[in-house]
Amino acid sequence: MRNHYKKYPLIGVIICLWAVNLSAQSPDTLWTRTYGGTNADAGRSVQHTSDGGFIATGNTASFGFGASDLYLVKTDSDGDTIWTKAYGGTTWDIGCSVRQTFDGGYIVAGQTFSFGAGLWDAYLIKTDANGHFLWAKTYGGPDWDYAYSVEQTADSGYIICGETWSFGSGNADIYLTKTDGDGNVLWTEAYGDTHRDIGNSVQQTKDGGYIMTGETISYGAGRGDLFLLKTYADGDTMWMRTYGDTLHEKGQSVQQTPDGGYIAVGETWSFSAGKSDIYIVRTDSLGNLIWYKSYGDTHYDYASSIKPTGDGGYIIGGTTWSFGAGLYDVYLLKIDAIGDTAWTMTCGGPGNDARFEVDTISDGGYIAGGWTDSYGAGANDVYLVKTQPEVGVEENHIPCPNPPYNISDLKVFPNPFSGIVNITYWIEQNGESADLKIYDVTGRVVKSFLPPASDFSVPTSITWNGRDEKGKRMASGAYFVMLRAGESRATRRVTLLSRL
Repeated sequence: MRNHYKKYPLIGVIICLWAVNLSAQSPDTLWTRTYGGTNADAGRSVQHTSDGGFIATGNTASFGFGASDLYLVKTDSDGDTIWTKAYGGTTWDIGCSVRQTFDGGYIVAGQTFSFGAGLWDAYLIKTDANGHFLWAKTYGGPDWDYAYSVEQTADSGYIICGETWSFGSGNADIYLTKTDGDGNVLWTEAYGDTHRDIGNSVQQTKDGGYIMTGETISYGAGRGDLFLLKTYADGDTMWMRTYGDTLHEKGQSVQQTPDGGYIAVGETWSFSAGKSDIYIVRTDSLGNLIWYKSYGDTHYDYASSIKPTGDGGYIIGGTTWSFGAGLYDVYLLKIDAIGDTAWTMTCGGPGNDARFEVDTISDGGYIAGGWTDSYGAGANDVYLVKTQPEVGVEENHIPCPNPPYNISDLKVFPNPFSGIVNITYWIEQNGESADLKIYDVTGRVVKSFLPPASDFSVPTSITWNGRDEKGKRMASGAYFVMLRAGESRATRRVTLLSRL
């Protein structure tokens, strides 16, 4: 290529470069809303509904019949209340997971102390689109049994996972119940051993089986490990894997990935910068680890949910004490397909704002739901946070200018790197000055270089050691190398890996 340019200096070669819009920022908060009364009310699950609004569940001590009732809140797209409902008996009833059903109504899973066969029982409530009660079912035995997650299955039935002390081998076992469309039990399974094992999230997989995540103390390397449990359609175990180290890990949410693998989030104490950090595990279809990441700082940070986004990445909803305005704050973390951080955001007040599930919205924004004691009418209130559509790092095609280009063959290697990355390029015109900068995903310059005037007979080469202007090692993730020469520019993405 170098000789080609020398031979045809007026023609050159037209190479349409790709540049990166370095304006990746967390989206602005569009609105926040609280729901509840003068007593303690909390949100635990939220979903974007087909009419553009939102459905949230949790528990309320302000309304209903007992000490605490299962609470269901339906809003429009602006968060304004359409209706609220309280369901339960004379004691305690809690909603942990809500999903819109194929008929436009809602299914809510949680636990009840008011009804059932034992102390606590798993609790399933079905409503119509207006929140009118259709039926309720309880599941369990003489001891404690809880439902933490529910999904409607392809056959219009439901799959529920949680924790059982009534059945199984140990103090508590992973609890999985499959029902028909009326909540009648088709089968029930308990998984675990002599210690405590809990299922926190379940999803039906493409093969008709199920994937679960949660916490196991019976198996694994530490005091508690994040696990993935894959079953056949009838609940028989296909495989189980654990992930963690000598301390404590927990899984809270799992999704099947487009390639048939799985991604799960929760918390880790073994791989954290402080107390606990957000923990993400990515596996293949057999549960073999592809990569894991931890995110956080010196205090407590944990994830409650993960959802895929339209760009191939994931949005994570959680809680942070390391960042934000108060004690615990809403924490949203956007990552790409390989776990690199695109952006983070916090929202909250001077008190506690915690336990946030997140869902995607058709406009490109996000909804997060949990509880707050920073705002609202009572001790705690249900708290919803709606963001504006995301403004992220996007690769945009730049129309080719008239030839010749000033810049040729901007390369970065190795990529990904953990020690040093080599950056090489040619500039067509001898003596042309260049400006080269390294940006993070927020568009912030982390390192600047002033390369010497170019000699087109040889490539210019510089190296970057993954450190900023002050010599501080940058966090693992995506960065962008941008070279400018005259009116031309070229940009390349490079991934910095953590050192083992």
